[in-house]
Amino acid sequence: MQADKIETTDYLVFSSSLRLFKNIKGSLKRCISFSTSKALFDLHVSFKNVFRHYCKLLKKHLPLKLGTESDKISLTEEIEAKACIVINTCEYCLDTIPALHT
Repeated sequence: MQADKIETTDYLVFSSSLRLFKNIKGSLKRCISFSTSKALFDLHVSFKNVFRHYCKLLKKHLPLKLGTESDKISLTEEIEAKACIVINTCEYCLDTIPALHT
């Protein structure tokens, strides 16, 4: 993810999120073509783990100290821009996950 490119949907996001959902959608289509029971449930569990891991990867792009008044840090423009892209990517994921149900 360090060499992750920036893509533009309606806003800037990491291209890894676009690839992630493209692969998930393809996996769902293949699985549904032959099974809608245990295999699909197992795939669902795997996707939950993938999203958990992806969230951890995104967190690594955020500044370490965010929160209370005493935790104030100065952000360079580069760090601020990267934080905005992380937030945009999270919003993209939140908007896209429900679409997988259909």
